[in-house]
Amino acid sequence: MQMYPSMLEKQFLNRIDTLALARLLHTHYRINLGMGSEESNALLQHFQRIISDLKHGRLQPHPAAHVHIISYFKESKQFDLGEEYWRWLVQQDETQLDARAYGSVIELLAYRGESLTVLEEMYTEALNRFPGQFSEYHLSPGAIIANPKQATVMAGTRMCLLQGILTARVLHGDWRNAYLALDTALRLYPTQVPSRFFELLIYERPTSEAYQVFLIACRCGTPPSSNVFVHVLESLEKNMTSEGNSTVIHSMTYGMFNVLCAYMGSGGTLNHYHFNILANQILSLLPPNPAASGEGPSIPDDDRIQQLANTFHILLNLASQVGIHPTISTFNKMITMGGKRRRLDLVDLAWKEIHQLGLQPNDITYRVMLLAGGYLEDVSRVRGAWHDLKHEKRLRGGPERLDWKTYAKAAKKVGLDFIVEAELPSGSDIVSEQIRQEVRKQLNEGTHPEHLLRPSTGVILARNPLYQLLLCVDERLSGTLELLESKKRLDFFHNPLLMALSDTSPPRYEHFRDLYNKLSRDPALVENPSNETDLSSEQPPAATTTTGFPLDELRFQNWSAINDLLIEAERTEKLKLLAVDRAIEIGKPVKRTKQGIRVDAALQADGTSEMSRESKKETILKLRGHVR
Repeated sequence: MQMYPSMLEKQFLNRIDTLALARLLHTHYRINLGMGSEESNALLQHFQRIISDLKHGRLQPHPAAHVHIISYFKESKQFDLGEEYWRWLVQQDETQLDARAYGSVIELLAYRGESLTVLEEMYTEALNRFPGQFSEYHLSPGAIIANPKQATVMAGTRMCLLQGILTARVLHGDWRNAYLALDTALRLYPTQVPSRFFELLIYERPTSEAYQVFLIACRCGTPPSSNVFVHVLESLEKNMTSEGNSTVIHSMTYGMFNVLCAYMGSGGTLNHYHFNILANQILSLLPPNPAASGEGPSIPDDDRIQQLANTFHILLNLASQVGIHPTISTFNKMITMGGKRRRLDLVDLAWKEIHQLGLQPNDITYRVMLLAGGYLEDVSRVRGAWHDLKHEKRLRGGPERLDWKTYAKAAKKVGLDFIVEAELPSGSDIVSEQIRQEVRKQLNEGTHPEHLLRPSTGVILARNPLYQLLLCVDERLSGTLELLESKKRLDFFHNPLLMALSDTSPPRYEHFRDLYNKLSRDPALVENPSNETDLSSEQPPAATTTTGFPLDELRFQNWSAINDLLIEAERTEKLKLLAVDRAIEIGKPVKRTKQGIRVDAALQADGTSEMSRESKKETILKLRGHVR
């Protein structure tokens, strides 16, 4: 911005430069979210300088530049400044303003808390003021695509405006019209829907819906960002923690690897964070040893640990294909998990992998091995780990405070506390008096019973269900690995995914194709199919997407998936009301999550019922507004 004043004075800047300046400042804000107050104030002054020059005609206007300026005010939560700017902008002519700015300010006002009624009025105003090529018609839920087999070629369909009103509807809980807005975007541009459409719904709607929206995005060839993928994985993981039954464990675990397949199959890239989440989920499935807590006989060697190791190796191979190699921290976690679950086989597996992969154990590795030996009540392991730790620290002055405390904790579990006391060097500069006191305190504390670490859900899968689940995960991982090795995208058309967490087979929508044709195609073609035959002979074959779908089939699948989401969302709303009634009945507050009222698994089971074909058709017509 140092050269900006002189370039402006010499009139070197045109309207494209105005857009570039606004985009540059906006991008700078986005990639430096942790900037200090001084830098933040300087950035605001730059924006205010540009705004002043636009208002006084010194800088040539570009309508898209206003989108970046308004978005900056929204993202920095300077809503009042954004609204003040809008009050001036809305009075300008079409050289300054277009529908994109309306979409941006609708988002800003939605985040500030403006009522949905006002925002819907602004949306209608924008459509009337900037009609484009019949935008009001094409953005309506019942609009018809002239040729569903080909990509839509149409200027000015106001997607930024549609994104703005979708944002407002999502934030205000108008799930029905939010999904119909996504449906409109998918109908118009099935392979080019901006990622923001999907992200809003993924972040704001319950996990069961977010999961389906993520898969729709991947199936269209537009995988969401890495952060959104993390959010979906973590949401599935949290659902297992909160619900905790074997059915949920199975569906959520398989769901995690199903979205992995969809994400990577549509062009998404795996990173270390994704790998660690998935690796920890695999390891968390192995149950603790009941013998250690007196809950049952010791678990004999069976096929579970072998199958788990096999699944883990497939994940390692998958990660290595994209240049991700596990670090020592991955196996430190595995050792910790094996120790707390009294699973010697898991500890040994981790140690074996460390050496096979040529990784170098670190301080943490030896400390967790110490603790694992304590949990396993294995004196030789405790002695060996302490010897290794001292050897590791020999060139750094010997064991430190945390090392000694960990040794004391592990030694106490195996009755070696007297040896720790004897090993503490008295009057030494290496071990301070404070450390000696802390270690003695650790040794003198009473032994408290420690619960075995359960799987993250608090539920243990029995032998056969666990084995079957791991086989399913293997199949999903192996398919993804083969895809990576072939350097191709997943053919979603010939390899359909399970689209809902409750699915046991890919969805079949053929029963509803007639209804789709009736609602989504030219009535003249539906009533007289010969007209379509005549037209098709003059037209090229259906375009194919990067994910293997003929474009018309993808439009049908998307329409069907939106129907499932509408039905799922309506069911969730009914269950929320039921949860409120139950809470009132028992006199306890309603459980809440980020997405609102939480529906427990028991209530979900109460609300689950198979919908007949005719009943589903009636529900689709109602939710889409065709009948009341």
